[in-house]
Amino acid sequence: MKKMSILAIAAAALISCGNTYTAKDAAMANPNDSVNYALGFLNGSQIRMQFLADADEKEADVAVTEFIDALTRG
Repeated sequence: MKKMSILAIAAAALISCGNTYTAKDAAMANPNDSVNYALGFLNGSQIRMQFLADADEKEADVAVTEFIDALTRG
C-alpha cells in the first residue's frame, strides 16, 4: 500500500509539471542493445526503490518534486 501511494504521488508530480511525457519504443538492433536496455531499466528501478524507500508521503512528494526540478534545470 505504501508503494502504491508513493507511485501515485510520483505519477501526480509528473502529470502536474506540464510536460508531455510519452513512452518511446525501444529499437533493439542487436543483442548488445537489449542487454544495455535491461541493465538501464534495472538500475533505474533500484535507484527509485532506494530513493523513496524510507520516505513518508510528504517526504516522497518533496523528493519527487526536487528530482523533477533538477532534471528540468539540466
